[in-house]
Amino acid sequence: CWRCGKALIGRQRKWCGYECESNLRWRQQHEFGTARILTIRNSKGCARCFTEPNKYEVNHIVPLNGASREMFNCLNHQSNLEALCIPCHKACTAAQRNAGLFG
Repeated sequence: CWRCGKALIGRQRKWCGYECESNLRWRQQHEFGTARILTIRNSKGCARCFTEPNKYEVNHIVPLNGASREMFNCLNHQSNLEALCIPCHKACTAAQRNAGLFG
């Protein structure tokens, strides 16, 4: 099993059961480290300027506003994350800060 390490039986290919599969899928939507990797992997370029930079930064569309990135957090859902180039991420963060979205 990809999650718990148990031997897979029958037609099982990745997970030993529903509990391990659903736990992994939950982590992909709530843990920033995992969500960040998926966001970058699934991106087709910067979400703002559409260039394809060598390095991406992940932006929270609705800012965390003090919440820890390491914490399991619903703000880490894929729908709230976007891959941006560094200049666009800096501009977006500055705009959010000027709008008072950070505490």
